[in-house]
Amino acid sequence: MKFGLEKFKMGGMKRGAWNLHQDYGVEALMLSFYGQKIADEGKRTVRICYRRLGRMQYFQVDNPFFLLAQHATSENLHITAAGFFPIDNSTLVFIAMTVCTYFITALQVL
Repeated sequence: MKFGLEKFKMGGMKRGAWNLHQDYGVEALMLSFYGQKIADEGKRTVRICYRRLGRMQYFQVDNPFFLLAQHATSENLHITAAGFFPIDNSTLVFIAMTVCTYFITALQVL
């Protein structure tokens, strides 16, 4: 995936901090949206597998649906920031709250 750095390096003209911030803001929005979608799809896969297993009269431990459900349950699907925290909609809320906090702090100083 390319996250807009090629435009910054090859643009030829200087970009202001506001334009660069807008580009990364859109990319953070998209990344958090797709991170949430990936996490939701992993949970949906587990539900579908267990629903299929519930319809069967009997199943063995080596059933592919059971193995897929066990694997998807143990491997928590999400996008992380270098393994520190997951990137999803909660990350976007955290960023917005931090910006608001800094803005309020700056207003109090003025």
